Amino acid sequence: MGCCPIRLGDARAAYLRGTDGQLWGRPSRGVESKYLLSGLTRCAVCGGSIYVKSRDHGKRRAFFCGCTSYHLRGRAVCANQLEIPMAPLDDALLTAIEGEVLHPDVVTKAVQLAADRLRPSVAKMTAKRVHLDAQIAALGRELERLTAAVASGGEFTALMVGIRDREVTKAALVRRRGWWRAGGAQRGRSGDLDADAPGAIG
Repeated sequence: MGCCPIRLGDARAAYLRGTDGQLWGRPSRGVESKYLLSGLTRCAVCGGSIYVKSRDHGKRRAFFCGCTSYHLRGRAVCANQLEIPMAPLDDALLTAIEGEVLHPDVVTKAVQLAADRLRPSVAKMTAKRVHLDAQIAALGRELERLTAAVASGGEFTALMVGIRDREVTKAALVRRRGWWRAGGAQRGRSGDLDADAPGAIG
């Protein structure tokens, strides 16, 4: 059975998303390989790279994989003269990726490990809470001064705008402080990280 182009494209897209768009493995020069196996596998005998070549096969051209060392340098370097049709090899590899590498349990574990690495340290969380406490306290003092100014007959409209702006900012800081106090980052939920810990304030 031949390799399905859609499956190959999906697997490649998933791989590139996981490597931030970088190509890993052979060839090490960083040039994208035209063929799946030539960039991911090695000869089981000598450890050399795998080449792909085509030749007439009935009414069409067929592609075959073999050891580059044997193909270019002969038995003196590698005795592996085996050539295998590329299509079933590609299909077998993609089936293995789908069944193991992209298995839901494996993906879930990978996400958990990534979340562990992104969680802030206890020292950072403590420092952040202290910083937020100071900001909230400063806003509280500003609100007291503005409220006193309104009571003493100051410019009502301007003072109320100032009060409203500071109350909005304070409410946002209080929400963030609650998140940090609860150890929100240690919950490892990406939605909480995005929603409750923005960098716009403080």
